[in-house]
Amino acid sequence: MRLMRSVLLLSLSVAAISPSSSNAQDLLRWKLNRGETLNYTVQQKMEMSVNVAGTDVTNTINQKMGMVWNISEIAASGDVIMNQVINRIQLRMENSQTGTAEFDTQDPTPPGNPLMKAMADTFGNIVGKEFTVTMKPTGKVDEVSIPKELLDAIRNSSAGVPGSLDTKPL
Repeated sequence: MRLMRSVLLLSLSVAAISPSSSNAQDLLRWKLNRGETLNYTVQQKMEMSVNVAGTDVTNTINQKMGMVWNISEIAASGDVIMNQVINRIQLRMENSQTGTAEFDTQDPTPPGNPLMKAMADTFGNIVGKEFTVTMKPTGKVDEVSIPKELLDAIRNSSAGVPGSLDTKPL
């Protein structure tokens, strides 16, 4: 359950802040327009290796998340207020000992693996739900407002822990 919750919170965090700023010599700035819609795909790959009782165990997690940014307002300061929606999540976990398990929120067939099924149920609850992000022109995120409906969907999923999610903006 902790793994599911960690992956879920990591996903929401990445969705809210990526892509952010640059390490370039010149300061880059976002130039977005009110009413503009941007489609993004965020892909994460994590590789972990551990030695358990003399046996090397390797885990690889690939997560791909499709999302949409709808630019609703540009403040006089240049801050961008946008509504973000995650519209698809694909997750593939490979373990050198237990094999491969995966899911895609667009696939109506539930995964056979119990962990993947619980994660698919959890992520299925956040897909299509809108949250609001305020971002500086540099890409720095100042505020993320997650509506009660989305927090309730997470709480009511397999990864939710009653009372563990706060409804205040992040």
